[in-house]
Amino acid sequence: MSGFGRALQEVLAGAIAAGRATLRDLREDGSLPDTRKDFPASGDMPPRLEAVAQRTGKRLPPPLASTLLGEIDRNESFRALVLDTWIERGGDDPIVDAFLRRPEGWWATIVDAVGERVEAAAEAELDRERRRVADLEGKVREGKDRLRRKDDLLASAERAQRDRVEAATGATKAALARETDRVARLEKELAVAAETLAAAEAESEALRLRLAELTDQARRLRSERAEALRVASTGATTEAIPREPRELARFLDRLSDATAPYRAPGASSEPDGSESPGPLRLPPGISPDSAEAIDALIGSPGRFRVVIDGHNLLGWWSPDDLGDPSRRKRLVDRLGRFRRSLGRPVEVVFDSSLHGGRETLVSDGVVVRFAPHDSTADDEIAAIAGHGYVVVSNDREVRERAEDAGALVVWADALARWLDRS
Repeated sequence: MSGFGRALQEVLAGAIAAGRATLRDLREDGSLPDTRKDFPASGDMPPRLEAVAQRTGKRLPPPLASTLLGEIDRNESFRALVLDTWIERGGDDPIVDAFLRRPEGWWATIVDAVGERVEAAAEAELDRERRRVADLEGKVREGKDRLRRKDDLLASAERAQRDRVEAATGATKAALARETDRVARLEKELAVAAETLAAAEAESEALRLRLAELTDQARRLRSERAEALRVASTGATTEAIPREPRELARFLDRLSDATAPYRAPGASSEPDGSESPGPLRLPPGISPDSAEAIDALIGSPGRFRVVIDGHNLLGWWSPDDLGDPSRRKRLVDRLGRFRRSLGRPVEVVFDSSLHGGRETLVSDGVVVRFAPHDSTADDEIAAIAGHGYVVVSNDREVRERAEDAGALVVWADALARWLDRS
């Protein structure tokens, strides 16, 4: 386990308290059992726990609390001491007990507790925002009532003004002026009230948007909690990226199938070329060495992969210094933009003789591979190519071998021109 966030620290507060008590006991005793894993036989406190042991305050700062929980998590012997302290102190929190004893399914128990804590905090925030919205809506209603009363008062003043004008002449001109001033004041007050109402309505709309954001956040938290429980229940592990071409293709297929149930409805899956509706072809009139060929690929339906002859594409701009790592990195960065526009897997293959050894890595969604020392990038591409693949190269032999395997071939000129244009 790596990283103990604030929510996890709150859930495991009992373990933190028991761990601090255990450290105090160890400092007072001045000795540690030799069976302590990662503890020196001399009895000295490990440096990473010295700062924790020296803290005497009521609350342990989050970084030190994370350090203490990390030591309890990875050091089985120290965890056993903390469990003894927990039992002696009469601990009865089932979450802390599961963390210290590690029964079957203990991690799912902790994930569930953290999810409930985070969800409760989000719900509390939603309640506060709902109350604020209700309060502002009440103020808006009051403002509208005041505005309506002002309108009624203004209308009444105007009627009174007209009546006085009709009922009197010269002597009433002074009274008319006074009423005019009064109307002006009322109009100013009305303008102020209108501005106040507009501001209240704007704030109310902002709070409605915030309420929607918090609702979405709560929904995502529930989804993440469900996913964490699923991973905890299935015991999923991390698989290393294979280096052999066909094994790498199978690995990407498995990755696509494994993530399919968790994609949003209607969202396109990562294509793997295995279910293309038919042979890949460029539309009539599109030349394979033009940037329009890349546009056609981006707009085409179906699932396929793109495999790029890396050094061949680099040589389109300049044939010199093909082994310069900085040039390769800049190319991979640009291919990341192509990968995002295409929305399908992209792999670039380089010759290992220009790199110093075989290597596989992923940068910005682009799979980068170097051919083994006893092979070439041309051979690697030919081994990968097949139905459902697009091969990008200016090398005639590479294109012919790829086409014989059933792949669609696009010239490196097309991709280079597209990159320069984009």
